[in-house]
Amino acid sequence: MDHQYRAGVKGSVTPYDDQFIACLGTVAQHVFDTYGRFPGAFTTMVLPGFVQAVHLDLEFYDKHYRESSYLDSHANHSRRWHGRE
Repeated sequence: MDHQYRAGVKGSVTPYDDQFIACLGTVAQHVFDTYGRFPGAFTTMVLPGFVQAVHLDLEFYDKHYRESSYLDSHANHSRRWHGRE
């Protein structure tokens, strides 16, 4: 995948709008006020829904999305980090 396409993928990410940020702040403050910590139920190392998936199901993406819908780092993750294809 070329650098120009990667820049396009990264550049297409829409920043959160002010309304979303305010809502998230309100929810986070409520959790902190209620439980005395944030996040309230998990350690900071376990935040389901707040982390990016690394082990993508590439076959799913290849089947349901346009060609090259993920980065080279995703495509090569298993080989680079786990020694498998």
